[in-house]
Amino acid sequence: MVDYCYNIWLARFPGLNKDGGWHNGDSYFTVNTRTLIEVPYYFGKLTGFDYFSDPWYEGNIMYTMFQQPPFSKSGGNGSSHQNVGRPNSIRIGYLDALARLTGNTYAADFVRRTLKVEPDYMKKALLAKPGDLAWFRLQCNKPLPEGEGLTALPPGYVFPETGLASFLTNWDRVGSNAMWSFRSSPYGSTSHALANQNAFNTFFGGKPLFYSSGHHIEFTDAHSMYCHRGTRGHNTILVNGMGQRIGTEGYGWIPRYYVSDKIGYVVGDASNAYGKVISPLWLKRGELSDVHYTPENGWDENKLKTFRRHIVNLGKTGYIFIYDELEATEPVNWNYLLHTTANPMTVNEEKAYVHIQATNREEHRTLTFSLPEP
Repeated sequence: MVDYCYNIWLARFPGLNKDGGWHNGDSYFTVNTRTLIEVPYYFGKLTGFDYFSDPWYEGNIMYTMFQQPPFSKSGGNGSSHQNVGRPNSIRIGYLDALARLTGNTYAADFVRRTLKVEPDYMKKALLAKPGDLAWFRLQCNKPLPEGEGLTALPPGYVFPETGLASFLTNWDRVGSNAMWSFRSSPYGSTSHALANQNAFNTFFGGKPLFYSSGHHIEFTDAHSMYCHRGTRGHNTILVNGMGQRIGTEGYGWIPRYYVSDKIGYVVGDASNAYGKVISPLWLKRGELSDVHYTPENGWDENKLKTFRRHIVNLGKTGYIFIYDELEATEPVNWNYLLHTTANPMTVNEEKAYVHIQATNREEHRTLTFSLPEP
């Protein structure tokens, strides 16, 4: 049994890619904590090999921090993401373990900042099936490393194999941090991932501004499929009101990106994301849950030829510019989606532009879009 479990783990983990991202999103990421920490730690004791030396773990530390900075809302990807209002105790315990095992001082600083505010925060994970690392802490006596902290990190990080990116302005003070996240993923919208290719979310002070909507009742309930997993719940594009395929067939990718202190750039390509749902798995799930992938509910023949979304990040100013490259096989209506979940947005038409403003509940900060009229 030990031999079987060891080879299963070795074949499947630590990750299916090299960049360290987790395509299923932030809510379901923390169900894997014990598998990612205690299992390789135990196998390491048996074999003498350091499984945490795999570069995936260093990338995954960046994913864990950049997709959800200290005391902040999650990046907004994966089903049930809306429930993750701040890094939970399992997530902090995970960073604490990896900081000790890999010597990563950024993760150590993340943990220290959290525990300075709430010293017993990690105890909340006690007895949690996926994230109680009590056994590991009894075995591992390595201290938290000292060194460079979060303020030494770049303003953005891109996970091209997973199809995620996020940029922010202030690691030091969450109250004045402006952040945006972006997804265009080769994994498509299967498992707990969403049909949100080329979608973005924006934040200020750790709270959402323009942010994905909808909620998750069960895996394939009607609201979840039409308005949460489905494209209409996200800040991306519909074509004649039609969204992206459910399944691995509805995929995007990030062809190019650039990160520096003065300017950042990401382009996502969702040209292959749209059309009818054809996945046998999701067709069967729809049938069992009385979910219908019809034009009335947002799926039809694909009329899209090109959808590339370019985002330019101007350093730490909090300004971003979004340019969409759109082409169809015939004349279509492009539906530009924006959602707010904290407060209603305001929309004003002024001459040749439409100004759309979002505010969040706590800080009452704003983010404004100016869209040229067609």
